Amino acid sequence: MLRSLVGSEMCIRDRYQRRVRGTTFSGMATCSALALVVLTLALIPGPASAAKFFFEDKALRPLTQIARRHAMYAAGDVPSGSGAGELSIDLTFSTKDHESTTAHEDHASTTAHVIFFHHDELENVLKAETDQTFCCTVKVEGKGYGCAKDGEFLPTYTPLYKTELDLFQDHPRRLNKTVSVNKTGMHYLMFSHCESGIDVIFINGENGWRNAYGYLPGELYYNIPFFLAMSVLYAVVVLVWWGLVLYFRSDGVLSVHDHIGLVALLALCEVVLWFLYYQAYNNTGLRDTGLLTTAVISSCIKRTSTRILILVVCMGYGVVRPTLGDSTMKVMVFGGLYCVFTTVLDVVKAFSHEDDISSGFFVLVIVPVMVLDLIFYCWAFVSLRGVFAQLAEHKETMKLNLYRKFLAVVAVCLLLSLAWVLFQMYFLWSNAMDDHWQYLWVFDAYWDVQSFVILLTIMVLWKPSSFFIFYGAVNVHEMGPYDVIGPA
Repeated sequence: MLRSLVGSEMCIRDRYQRRVRGTTFSGMATCSALALVVLTLALIPGPASAAKFFFEDKALRPLTQIARRHAMYAAGDVPSGSGAGELSIDLTFSTKDHESTTAHEDHASTTAHVIFFHHDELENVLKAETDQTFCCTVKVEGKGYGCAKDGEFLPTYTPLYKTELDLFQDHPRRLNKTVSVNKTGMHYLMFSHCESGIDVIFINGENGWRNAYGYLPGELYYNIPFFLAMSVLYAVVVLVWWGLVLYFRSDGVLSVHDHIGLVALLALCEVVLWFLYYQAYNNTGLRDTGLLTTAVISSCIKRTSTRILILVVCMGYGVVRPTLGDSTMKVMVFGGLYCVFTTVLDVVKAFSHEDDISSGFFVLVIVPVMVLDLIFYCWAFVSLRGVFAQLAEHKETMKLNLYRKFLAVVAVCLLLSLAWVLFQMYFLWSNAMDDHWQYLWVFDAYWDVQSFVILLTIMVLWKPSSFFIFYGAVNVHEMGPYDVIGPA
């Protein structure tokens, strides 16, 4: 799933403004309550198919195909463990006339085709379908795989495994087969019904994909060590940060330090949940819907809370202005809307592989998130411009330097994010996914790394010390013409 463009920027808060602090962050409390409702509902379903696929009267209709794909490692390339990846098939195929209860004289049997092949053969498979030689492909001794057409043998594609099952009504056939992978790459399993009759093939049973290290697809494997490393890094950062907060509690700790620490804790919970999810997926071959939904919602809560904090920072609260004034309600409404729409969007994206979700519904959810992101960035930079003008007018050099560093971090982050999004678009447009599947995990991992780097940078800028108390908005001047900062 995509992470936030600006993942973990923090908000500065004045410890002397207890009333305003409680009012502003009630938006996050509302967001959390809504997320918990969604979480409770999401915990009801059981595990969903992932590396293990379960078939229960799955209908394979005439002239149709059912295909699955999985990234598999050969024995010499596996990143962990030893041995080659394996495909296991334990399925029962049966047929019956879905329009009549009697057999057709002209259809004594129906044939089910089961084909397992490497991505290198995908072009040949597609060409065989176009040339109508896909279903007649057989292995001929000394010639390989091909199709005899018009008295001529035409080479087609070379599968790792191929079988044909002749099915008679009320006589199901079982296929129990294990195929080892001899070449690293994306692999396809295809069930085909090549006949144009009215008999429907029904599939029951299961098939599984397993690499030497476990069930996790090859394109997702590196999420396990990645989120483990991120969990360790966040744990160290959280311990060091709260240690500094406790040490300087009596000298110069502002409420902003508590808020930064809370966001760091949210980030730690998020990466730990994602590590647990991928570890469970790898061990069982199933996507635990409860754990997945919890991880998705934790990401949404962290993303929303960091955006609220960033907005408050950009408005100068606690450093330039003692209260948010009329902007308090705007921030609360923005946070609530953003949390709801991002939660729905991310849950839809997480489960879109399991359910048929209409494109119209997907667009209906993603457009509000795009609009809210646009509002967020415009609002943040407009507010920063007002804060810079206020600080320059009153010659608050120390605070101005702090905000200049903050702006530099946000600007660099935004430029890198834009470049990364453009690269992702090019990657998808060039259809390089199957050839470079080993790097697909990096697309989402980038946002987590960026979030961590930004959080670490903010922690350095806002680190607790006896000197930092002078940044507090205790003797701040009135805001004047910039008293209301943000969209009308």
